[in-house]
Amino acid sequence: MNIHEEEPLYVDANAMLANKAGMYAVGIAIDLIFFLWWPTKTPFLFEPQALSEFFRMKLPSRGYTADSFRSYQEGLRTFFTELPDGRWVPSPAYFSLTNGNPGSQS
Repeated sequence: MNIHEEEPLYVDANAMLANKAGMYAVGIAIDLIFFLWWPTKTPFLFEPQALSEFFRMKLPSRGYTADSFRSYQEGLRTFFTELPDGRWVPSPAYFSLTNGNPGSQS
């Protein structure tokens, strides 16, 4: 546990930066993880209209629209694992709840 007694989330920054989806998609993926998935750790449906409404309330300065989610959907999909029921969860290729660094303290 960390100083705040919350479970940490580990991000493989090298893997994210190597992803060909582009930096805008990286930013959206991070927002989806930290503001949508992380608070409840619940899989979510990728529904562009619902996502734009959620972020309009949560992060209005980002200016996300249903069209922006639609246009980046394929790139965003690379950061997530799609479950059989269509909901998305963070891909273990980029995100982990366990520390992958042997001997590291956290």
